[in-house]
Amino acid sequence: MQRRFSLVLALALVLGAAIFPLAGIIRAAELSLSAASGMAGSTIAVSGSGFAAESTVTLRWGATDGTALGTATTDAAGAFASVSMTIPADATAGSHQLYASDGATTTSVTITVLPSPSITTSPTSGVAGAAISLSGQHFGAGATVTVRWDGSSGTVLGTTLANASGAFSGLTVFIPVAASVGDHLLSASDGTLSATTPLAVLPDATLVLTPSSGLPGTQVEAAGAGFGANGAVTLRWETFTGTVLATAATESSGAFTGVRIRIPADATTGSHTVHASDGTRSASAVLTVLVATATLTVAPTSQAPGKTVAASGTGYDAGEQVSLRWERAGGTVLATVTTDSSGAFSGVPITVPASASVGTHAIVVLGSTSGKQAVASLTVTQPAEGKQGRSHDDDDDQDNGGTRPGWGCGDRNHEHTGPRGYGGEQDSPCQRGGHGTDNGVDASAEDDDADEQDDEDDEDDRRGDGPAHGKGHGRGKGHTR
Repeated sequence: MQRRFSLVLALALVLGAAIFPLAGIIRAAELSLSAASGMAGSTIAVSGSGFAAESTVTLRWGATDGTALGTATTDAAGAFASVSMTIPADATAGSHQLYASDGATTTSVTITVLPSPSITTSPTSGVAGAAISLSGQHFGAGATVTVRWDGSSGTVLGTTLANASGAFSGLTVFIPVAASVGDHLLSASDGTLSATTPLAVLPDATLVLTPSSGLPGTQVEAAGAGFGANGAVTLRWETFTGTVLATAATESSGAFTGVRIRIPADATTGSHTVHASDGTRSASAVLTVLVATATLTVAPTSQAPGKTVAASGTGYDAGEQVSLRWERAGGTVLATVTTDSSGAFSGVPITVPASASVGTHAIVVLGSTSGKQAVASLTVTQPAEGKQGRSHDDDDDQDNGGTRPGWGCGDRNHEHTGPRGYGGEQDSPCQRGGHGTDNGVDASAEDDDADEQDDEDDEDDRRGDGPAHGKGHGRGKGHTR
């Protein structure tokens, strides 16, 4: 019995020695990661075991024959530790497989590629000092994001908080005023995650006003350069969101010229700013609003194009030549006059330009030696319709627009265009009266004085014994009775 037990024990020891080494041989290979997720381009440490002793293990992305990311050499136990592996830069967000193989044994592990942080700007370019709006995503939830100029160690332009999704929007920063023209980078970081985006600094746009000063209500000319080609530039008073003064259309070179802007009538004396912007590029110019050092009045204060008004002024130098100009100090000269011994002038007739548009305009007076200026407002009205002449009929003096048929004979007060009428005899073509040759005068007092005599002549005509002077009736188209 004892002998049999010894034999069983010995057999068990032999089998155990054979079985346990075999178990070590067939144990499955496995991989472990320092992080189960990461962004494209980030590095993860990989360790493995269960491979052939002292063998080369190749790491591949996405498939057993995918892109090789690196190799590792196993030790006598078939293991390797902390081999660095970089997630491909073009890896898309989501789950991917990392494979490891020594040629005989293959295994894999899942890696989650996280979305990379990103920032966007609007606009993507601007001049030094321009405002830029930033948005970002895929930063740490609730993290503080810092935006810098030209790299992670550059000037801080602003900070904001990411929301629970790691996103932010509407952060306004300003391009440094000393930024050079060319390409730059904006960077954003929450201390762990970061992103960059390019930003182009454009050449400064320019704005020039001619003249650079004027009285309230007068005009100056604006010219600009360095704006976007074939675009629209808005000119505003005082701020980039102020009252619109004009809109200019740029040429292919990004320039515009000869755009007239009117100084607001309520502008206060002193320096003001005119701003110009096409939405991307901007410029500004200083405009000095002057105080009137003399006076100017016009009468009447409203008139139609081509008509005249009378101008009067005081406060100029004695015997000084002054010029009256349209819209601005450098505008079209309407008249010149020399002031009297008191520095005044009066009743100077000036003609409203025929091309003047309906609305409010300015007349400016400028002293040639004193430089004194004054301005008066003039309202240009719609030109009046042409007035039609009056025609007489047989019964009264009602105005019929000059179109009623009249007699074929006339005198110097009446114009006749129709066929001949009659004089003293029924069929006579005005034998005794002849043809009137002078044109009538529309609605003149002389016509009214002749009406009574005309009525008497009508009666004579009907009797056939009319006078030989051949007066006719009316100033419309002639006809025969």
